[in-house]
Amino acid sequence: MGLQLGRLLGLQAVIALICALIAWFADGTASAQSAALGAMAGSVGAVAFVAVHGALAARGAREQVRSAFGAYVVAELARISSTIILLAVSLPGVDAEHAGAYIATFVATLMAYTLLLLF
Repeated sequence: MGLQLGRLLGLQAVIALICALIAWFADGTASAQSAALGAMAGSVGAVAFVAVHGALAARGAREQVRSAFGAYVVAELARISSTIILLAVSLPGVDAEHAGAYIATFVATLMAYTLLLLF
């Protein structure tokens, strides 16, 4: 799980850097900051998934959830809910002028999951 998280976070960091540079060249520092905030909102979910999944495995998934699938579902719910919460909390603080960079980077970092599955 640790190697896959490292690959995922590395890919998300590269995507975030590319998106922030594009936003910076296109619209300046405020857009780059919005892009970085969107990348953070998209990336924290991966850490939450691994933390919850690891905690369930350490305590004994059979006692806590009764199955590996149950541990996966609980960890996935933690990932999705942390991503939605960060999106809801941080998006209102972004200016409407720079929200496009935020949303585009958020979506691009979430697409890292798909890229890792394909390659």
